[in-house]
Amino acid sequence: MDSEIEQSALAQVLREAARATILDLTQNQPWQQTAVEKVEFHLGDDPIEADAQAQQIFSSAVFSHSDAKRLRIVDVVGEEETALLHVPRSGDRVIVLDPLDGSKPWAMARTGYCVAAICLRLNSENVWQIDGAILATPTDVFSLRGDRDLRYGYLAQDPLSDVSIQSTTPENPLFQPSLATVAYKPNDRSRSLPIFNELPDWSIITLGGNPFAPYVITGALTATMTTRKSTTWDTLGVLMASATDAVVGTIGGKVLGGDFRHLFAQVALSGSEASPIPELIVTKSMDRYSELVEAVRRSGFDPSVNNNIL
Repeated sequence: MDSEIEQSALAQVLREAARATILDLTQNQPWQQTAVEKVEFHLGDDPIEADAQAQQIFSSAVFSHSDAKRLRIVDVVGEEETALLHVPRSGDRVIVLDPLDGSKPWAMARTGYCVAAICLRLNSENVWQIDGAILATPTDVFSLRGDRDLRYGYLAQDPLSDVSIQSTTPENPLFQPSLATVAYKPNDRSRSLPIFNELPDWSIITLGGNPFAPYVITGALTATMTTRKSTTWDTLGVLMASATDAVVGTIGGKVLGGDFRHLFAQVALSGSEASPIPELIVTKSMDRYSELVEAVRRSGFDPSVNNNIL
């Protein structure tokens, strides 16, 4: 298939699989119980069984699609176990899936679920390349074609209707700057508070971070930040942001930009042994990025104090 036709077909496969998965999750509601753990109230524990069920729904939808064979999709594997069932050849594609991405923060901060998946293709040099990705909620869909073409649409519509996104939505001067950060556990919040204190004019959301990164591009959210090292799948939204003019960098002040895409691809199929991705910031502009980096510096935040992977 022609490359552009392949990208369009792959986007359709990922969209339909994500749609089927979210529909099943919404109808069956496998994760609605509440629990109190370590003096925090949240929606249930990690939904292992629900996650496995959702992965099966997604996988079935992929392999039943008429384009799956000619796209040479040979495996759909979970983010926790990335062992391939088949020996790939040059040109083969593998989808790595997190069918309940950011489960706890998404369940608390938004209605419904979030499905995240990335497709990798083995090139002629036996190197895995990012070939496409999807981050889908019950309403919104962000689709990455290749590693640089980001598009936005609605789950119910055809990918052909998606809008290409190259630039971030300008910040509204009438609104407070806003920051979403992964600090929904008490110890994370206590470590982040000194940073928040350095941002008295900012509105802070501490229920999530990485899943919100695309909303820095399309919405009123000014920035997202992670205060721990994270695995590849916790930063899929950051990968999408790096395909636009959003500023992607570390909390230490190193702007990564497109280099983040290379880092992501290097560890995508490495499983739990992958080198963790450093603490990150995504912002609408360089001025906002510098402001956050300076706030981190003034706070005395030391990531080495608690560098557990998210």
